[in-house]
Amino acid sequence: MAVKLKLNKRGNGQIRIEDHGKKNPVAVAPPGKSIKFVDISAADNSFESAEVRIQYTEGELGSMDENALVIYHWNGAVWEALATSADTVNNILTATATSLSPFAVSSGEGGTAQILVATNRYVILDDGKTGSFGTGFGNPGSSSNGNFWNGKNTTINATAMYIDNSGTPVAGKQ
Repeated sequence: MAVKLKLNKRGNGQIRIEDHGKKNPVAVAPPGKSIKFVDISAADNSFESAEVRIQYTEGELGSMDENALVIYHWNGAVWEALATSADTVNNILTATATSLSPFAVSSGEGGTAQILVATNRYVILDDGKTGSFGTGFGNPGSSSNGNFWNGKNTTINATAMYIDNSGTPVAGKQ
């Protein structure tokens, strides 16, 4: 493993690199099947970008396609896929990040699918006789004192789009 910082100014800072092996230092799993985790930090360094190089072994790779390996960067909330180049002869992945934190080497094979749900309208079913009044649509009229929605079917349609880790729609998924 190596990191090369593009410094904003020279200093006497330190860089710390921890190899966690297959043990994820973050509670959230990155997409795909992970083979390695590395935590990189820098103290007293002001930098513009960091070139991160992570070496993997054929044993870590197993049956995975090494061309599908991606370096992921933990941004404090989610794993972000970094544009990754692979030197498959020397088993080295290289990516550039603008901050340091845990990094994961993972394949795009398997893992958790992401779903983006976008809606342009909301339906609120609120019966003032049995529920609470709220803002939004007015309650429909009813000639009885019972629940207006009792025995009535309602359909709410939603549209979902599967996306990959780069935000591109995945063809053939509905």
